[in-house]
Amino acid sequence: FFTAEELTRLQEALALLNCDLDDLKFDKLTREESMRRFRLPVVYRVLEDPLQGPVVAMDWARRARLTPAEILVHVNRELGLRGFDGGGDVENVLQWAENTIVRATARLSPEQLDRLVRWAFYTVVDGGDELVPAPEEEDPEEMLDLAAKVDLAAYLHAAQFLVDLALGGNYGGSTSREGVRFAGKGDDVHDLRVNPPMLLIDTGGNDRYIAPARATPDHPIAIVIDLAGNDVYGDGESLSCGTGFFGVGILWDRGDGDDQYHSGHLSQGAGLFGVGMLIDEGGDDIYRCRDTGQGAGGWGAGVLLDRGEGNDYFHADLFGQGFAYVAGFGLLHNEKGQDVYDAGGVHLHYPLFNDRYQSLSQGFAIGMRPYASGGAAFLIDDAGNDRYACDIYGQGAAYWFAYGALVDSDGNDTYNLGQYGQGGGIHLAAGCLIDLAGQDLYYNMHGVGTGGAHDYAVGILVDRAGDDYYAGSGGTLGGALTNSFALLLDSAGNDGYSAVKVRHAEGGGRSARGMGSIGVLLDFAGKDLHGTRELDGHHRVKETYGALLDFPDPPPGESAPPQRPHLPPEEAEAKVREAAWDAEEDRWDFEKLWDLCRQWPVGELADVVPVARREFHDLGEPAFEHVFATIGTKRNLEFPAVQNLVKRFGERAVEPLTKMLQDEDPRRAGRAAGLLADLGAKGAVEEILPLLSGEKTKQSALDALSRLGVPGVWEAVTALLEDDTERVRVAAIRCLEKLKAKDAIPVLLARFAYGEVFTVRYAAEDVVVSFGPAGVPGLLELAASDRSVTERRHAIRALGRIRPTESLPVLKSLVDAGDWRIRFEAAGALLAFDTAGGAEGIFAEWVLLTRLDEETHPHVRSRIERGLEH
Repeated sequence: FFTAEELTRLQEALALLNCDLDDLKFDKLTREESMRRFRLPVVYRVLEDPLQGPVVAMDWARRARLTPAEILVHVNRELGLRGFDGGGDVENVLQWAENTIVRATARLSPEQLDRLVRWAFYTVVDGGDELVPAPEEEDPEEMLDLAAKVDLAAYLHAAQFLVDLALGGNYGGSTSREGVRFAGKGDDVHDLRVNPPMLLIDTGGNDRYIAPARATPDHPIAIVIDLAGNDVYGDGESLSCGTGFFGVGILWDRGDGDDQYHSGHLSQGAGLFGVGMLIDEGGDDIYRCRDTGQGAGGWGAGVLLDRGEGNDYFHADLFGQGFAYVAGFGLLHNEKGQDVYDAGGVHLHYPLFNDRYQSLSQGFAIGMRPYASGGAAFLIDDAGNDRYACDIYGQGAAYWFAYGALVDSDGNDTYNLGQYGQGGGIHLAAGCLIDLAGQDLYYNMHGVGTGGAHDYAVGILVDRAGDDYYAGSGGTLGGALTNSFALLLDSAGNDGYSAVKVRHAEGGGRSARGMGSIGVLLDFAGKDLHGTRELDGHHRVKETYGALLDFPDPPPGESAPPQRPHLPPEEAEAKVREAAWDAEEDRWDFEKLWDLCRQWPVGELADVVPVARREFHDLGEPAFEHVFATIGTKRNLEFPAVQNLVKRFGERAVEPLTKMLQDEDPRRAGRAAGLLADLGAKGAVEEILPLLSGEKTKQSALDALSRLGVPGVWEAVTALLEDDTERVRVAAIRCLEKLKAKDAIPVLLARFAYGEVFTVRYAAEDVVVSFGPAGVPGLLELAASDRSVTERRHAIRALGRIRPTESLPVLKSLVDAGDWRIRFEAAGALLAFDTAGGAEGIFAEWVLLTRLDEETHPHVRSRIERGLEH
């Protein structure tokens, strides 16, 4: 995907950071077995090599123009399913497809299938629907075991043959079946809620359909083909307009009329344990659905293809317009027209917001945290001046081991977003937005996205033409947060950039877990505005931890946000009592009070949850036993409640936690180590040390040892600097810092070596700097040595951060080095002295001014010039 010029510029940017393209491949994938369920190959591909993200997106921009049957072949591969078997002539396609679909769930008993049907529907529908009874409370892992028994390839295989049947019009032996019905050219009303045919063909007229192309477990094939007219499909009912719910549903409008589609949940090209397709061949069309539709798939595929001319309108409440869930694929492809895509406005994003709504749409994919990985979703628009509106989550984004992309090939487009999206990767996922032409506007009010990423994620936005404007917040415009990679690349045009919250935006990053991030903003041409034209044609390297690069300066500092009003104590206590007091029994309802304890303390819950935890602690022994039984569960929001209550129990908790260090469950053992650290139980250090040798406990042990801070264990920690896992090496380095292990400096300097990933190198550098003067002799020796450029740059950078007077002669010599990268780093170190002032600063300024007279390399000159200006 990337041109030679784009790759060269990106490599040049990374070189300023002492990184290269291989450093983008730092570890972003968990190795916990339970989190790998249903993980798609594309997720591994993009998280392991972020520059593959746009390649995948553009592959689907091309595939979306293929025939529906060819698209399904590629969907099958994207989902990592077995290849299509069989083939050739099938005497009766409908009968063969029906048999194939029935075999898909053959490994499930009727009772298991009924449970899976109800559970699956409510994983993608936020609310009830009379068509599908609400499920009993189910264990997600047990239901995922049932889901794994379904042969998803069977649905894809059957759908390929059925869509070929619909395209070709040669129904052969199928026309002799009772399940085939024909209608003429009149204006017909087709109510397909009762006794629908497997195949309905209407040859013309302005027709009205109710529940068209609804495939369900009881009716697994539903195909509607309409050849002409201005038609109305649906009356707000769910499971309609091309839905494959444990089956294959295909709705194909083959005329160029102006059509309307009105549906409820799981509709308009939606596949859940099946394949749903909606194909419209022209006209100005209106599409409206509730949750999960318009090209949405989970454990299957949902495809909406709007082909030909036409200005179209799309609205989905949630999970739509190219959406994918676990083991799912979603695609919305629109060829031409001035189109409007709108998603959200129904499901409040509470408790974070009282006035913003969830969208999770427009090329968005998500997994089932923490149980299963997500799917792959695409919104592809070929031409037209289009408008995209999402609120929370959308527009080429993904969450939890998923991949989402939006590709717009032409037109002056507007992208409006509340939070999280526009080429945004969130929580171990990859998002990509590509706009190839036009003068475009990108607006992201609350941040993370617009070429931004958060938490072991990848976010990429590429705009290749036009005068564009970008308005973001924190973690946007090439902003990488918490161990992520983010890229905003603009190839041409007179562009404007603005960030309200300037930290970690416009080519910046935030460190976490002792590691850094890489955030890059690249603008190739044009007269650009970054709050000031002063930065047009220049670069800036942010010296925050993690080595971040961007070209523009941020706008002036942000003002402090308004503080949330707090509930008075009596109101908080009243809310706890209202939620969890059993008036009849005149006591606390144990389960309700615990449920309140484990809520996320945001919004007004920040005042309510502490009260609930205090009351729960006062329940005494039952509360103590319940908290210890809960340690190690996978419910992420439960552990903060456990931590809080264990601290309340204090010394009483030390003995049972120490015994738990030997628990067979590594999750419980690791959690116990952390809780002992919370309690400051230094006497448990010897019992924690054996956990360093456990594959699944070593990181928990390192964290606990770091916080307990007992210096005598540092040598045991250094053994993990050679661990195969990148994150373990970083954690070990950070542990040495907390242990104040200055004797480990030679070992840390060895981690600067070329070939080590950048997260480990920068962690080692940061720790050596934290040791101050103790690290200077080793740094001076390494900086002046003939070791690799990578190692020497780390040493020079570290000297600039410590600013020892004895380093000035070495830096003076290095600023004249033959390699521009060494000069670049030495100039940065000398600028640190210049900023500090004093005699050393005067000397550093003289050295830099002298060097400036001879310096020819543009990046070195720019660094010196801009540094001296400030």
